[in-house]
Amino acid sequence: MPAKRGFMSKAAIGKETTWGTGVAVTEELPFISEGLTKSVDKVYQEYLDRTAGAKRREVVSETVNGNITVEGVYDATTGGTTGIDMLISLAFGASAWDSLNGYAQYTLADDVNGSATVAVNKDGTVWEMQGAKINTLTISAAAGGKMQVSADLVGKALYLTGDAGIVNAASAVNGVGTTAADSPPIIIFPQLAIRIGGLSAALGAGNVVNISEFEISLNNGLSDPTFVSGSKQTIEPKRNGFREVTGTITFPRYESDTLLQYFRDATLLQMDLKFTDGTNEFNIYIPKLVFSDPPEAAVGGAALIPLSLSFKALSNADQQNANMKFSDGSTVVTTEIAVETKNGRTAAA
Repeated sequence: MPAKRGFMSKAAIGKETTWGTGVAVTEELPFISEGLTKSVDKVYQEYLDRTAGAKRREVVSETVNGNITVEGVYDATTGGTTGIDMLISLAFGASAWDSLNGYAQYTLADDVNGSATVAVNKDGTVWEMQGAKINTLTISAAAGGKMQVSADLVGKALYLTGDAGIVNAASAVNGVGTTAADSPPIIIFPQLAIRIGGLSAALGAGNVVNISEFEISLNNGLSDPTFVSGSKQTIEPKRNGFREVTGTITFPRYESDTLLQYFRDATLLQMDLKFTDGTNEFNIYIPKLVFSDPPEAAVGGAALIPLSLSFKALSNADQQNANMKFSDGSTVVTTEIAVETKNGRTAAA
């Protein structure tokens, strides 16, 4: 058998109707790397029978988890669908479609009920995770580069080609996605505009700042794999506490003390990050945040001093900030974070 090659791999995803019941994949994920795994816990013979070696072993549980990192793109739908909206939708839990303006709106739900079948064709052998839920989703980008989205997954089962229970063959994974001539545009850092300001008014041109890097993470706080009688597989992961949205923003040059004072005063702020490429958009809204850790502006020598700030996003369910709205101009963003996309889709993922 020839050695398997990464460039011959392809990833695809399909939303499940019932957690853990595998489905045919429907969309291509523009994946860069993955790490789907299954751990098998075993018990061994310990009873004494006048021999010095254990002869028996039994499997008692199977733990399925992993990660996948995808390239940030504006979803394309010609001949099929390739994109990242479905990952956003699964992690956030709630979606809506602004039919008047053509935007998909993704907000946070109290429960993480959505799950997916994720299949990776590794040059002829499919690794398929069923019951995949997103525990942590991270969106990041840096100057001179492009946006990436990373998801930490927990699942029910992991099958390989030839296993009983697998749904998707290699040909099925290969068959989804856009045509080669219509691959999705990449979301790049120069397309980013970011604004930060207080809650008293809507963000405007005077709130624009220039950063060199950002990272934003949603931690859904899903329960650890939990096993009960009758099965070696985990029961469905559920939210096991508060969700948490955190992040960092980095400025290439420390030029002002304004943001430092916001930290010292624990000032409530709002922030949006908007990528635009022609008619395509990828917008991140954070209606209420506070800088959470001491700013980092260490002098490391004679060079220019950078500035890095960490933040924690807060719920806006009380609409303390009624000024941050989706592009429709009327719907207030009430959760800690929301994502709005405008791309080739004609409905929310």
